Amino acid sequence: MRKIHLVTSCSNSKHRGKVTLSLHEIRTQVSKEAFAKSWCEFVDSVAVDDLLPAYQRYKGSHWSVAKSCMEEFDAQLWVMSAGLGLLHSETLIPNYQATFASGSIDSISLEPGSRLGANRSWWRELTENKWSRIRQSPQSIMLLMQQYPNDRFVICGSNDYIGAVEEDLSKGLEHLAYASEQVLVITSGKAKFDSLEHVLLRSQGLMKESLGCNMITLNISLAKRVVQWVSEEQNVSFQRIKSEFTPTLVSKSCSERKPGVRRAEMEVKAYISKALKQEPKVSASALLKRFRAEGNSFEQRRFMAAFRNVKEQQ
Repeated sequence: MRKIHLVTSCSNSKHRGKVTLSLHEIRTQVSKEAFAKSWCEFVDSVAVDDLLPAYQRYKGSHWSVAKSCMEEFDAQLWVMSAGLGLLHSETLIPNYQATFASGSIDSISLEPGSRLGANRSWWRELTENKWSRIRQSPQSIMLLMQQYPNDRFVICGSNDYIGAVEEDLSKGLEHLAYASEQVLVITSGKAKFDSLEHVLLRSQGLMKESLGCNMITLNISLAKRVVQWVSEEQNVSFQRIKSEFTPTLVSKSCSERKPGVRRAEMEVKAYISKALKQEPKVSASALLKRFRAEGNSFEQRRFMAAFRNVKEQQ
């Protein structure tokens, strides 16, 4: 039986160790040319007793869904780590802070205009490094697909992570006989990945209700549903999943979404006044969420203004 491999991005949330490796700290200590080499040496210096299996090190909602694919469907779980390269879920790793995303002092690139190129270069450095403490095989997505040419792969990550590994992933596709039936790359947004278009599946916000998730876990929840479909129907093709199965997640969400009843400002203020008498410390955002969940409709900005007005008068 062919295995299914789920390859997903790492999690920013991690269980702490005695040492926390920070990309920012290394960046401030060495030259740009020595950055990658120094980081890898820094990682290798962590004591063995401060390492944990990746599936135990990572935590958070994204990782919880990813781990459930391994536990519920026996998927092989792999991680695209911005700090350590490609990891199997059982690989022993230290606590670290590094990301391909922007907006963090531990981002691989701090220059927006050069982020994609910097991320790709960094991924090459990580996958080509000869780790001494973190022993992992295969070290790249290409080598993973080369080692398991008959298996199926679901790759899941944000645009930043898919962009970082695109070249590695494209090389991996060359080792598969039927890439479009063996690989599905799940991401969101509109970023272009020319070499991956034939295996790309973009998640949509309208899928949230069907998948029972939020925007943070949208991609990994869609990946889990794909893994579930493949587990239930071994011979189902990824092309069929893209053309027949996935659209039902959107159409179901659209059909389940009923428009709220529009309320006048006087009705909204009466609702807020009653709620505040029963629950004086309720927040405006929590009350608006409850208001809409009860089938009502009112513009958020106007609701917040009405809330402040009613509270001031009480």
